[in-house]
Amino acid sequence: MSAPRPAFLPPAPHERARPTHARRAGTPGLTGRARGQGDDAVRAAAFDLDNFAHWKAMDPALVAALPRRRIPPLVHFPLATHNMEEAVEASLRQARPRPLLPLPRLLPPRPAASGTDGSIYPAWPGAQLITSHRSANGLATHWDPNLSFLLSPALLSYETGRITGSTAGATDFQQSIRNSVPEGYSFKGFPIQFAHLAPARMMGDLLRARVAAEMIDIQGGVDSVRFALRALVSAYPERVCSVWVMIAVIYAKVDD
Repeated sequence: MSAPRPAFLPPAPHERARPTHARRAGTPGLTGRARGQGDDAVRAAAFDLDNFAHWKAMDPALVAALPRRRIPPLVHFPLATHNMEEAVEASLRQARPRPLLPLPRLLPPRPAASGTDGSIYPAWPGAQLITSHRSANGLATHWDPNLSFLLSPALLSYETGRITGSTAGATDFQQSIRNSVPEGYSFKGFPIQFAHLAPARMMGDLLRARVAAEMIDIQGGVDSVRFALRALVSAYPERVCSVWVMIAVIYAKVDD
């Protein structure tokens, strides 16, 4: 006794049920069984349908009673491509395009406050805050407008890098700084990005950054320490703004 087959396996070829009235392949049986032809195989059948000795004629009454599908008449349209083009253009001019979804209304960019559009000291109030902080600690502050001007390409490169993912002009910026730093002096810069226009909050973030705090509190007279500051404000829709601030200092090297 053979073991039962699993339910998920198909039956073996010899176990499959075969139809009782299976028609052999390759026979013209659909045309009608021939008269006097016992075998309707293609190799043995006679295909002279006009020979009534081999083929039975169908009953004309049954043929007439068969439902017939009405064939639609063919309509001729002259193909005038020039007229068709003019008709399409006219319909497009008259059509009013409608968006599938209503477009959202974006808020306009926040207007930049006066003096925050990349101008240098004394227009940007952050420089005044740095001067006041140093004065409270008994330190004098000397601003170098030429050095502040050289910081602009760096800020533009930072903002472009955030948008496109690639920066450019770093070599030119470094070379311009080298040319502006006199012999026996060192340069140090600190860039930072903000998303607001509050100078007091920016000053607090600068003092909390160790590198920036060391630069702001550096000691030295007017002849040995020079400061530079540059701010760049980029306004975007939905009242989004990107503010880059860079503080730099040139100081005399201290001999060990």
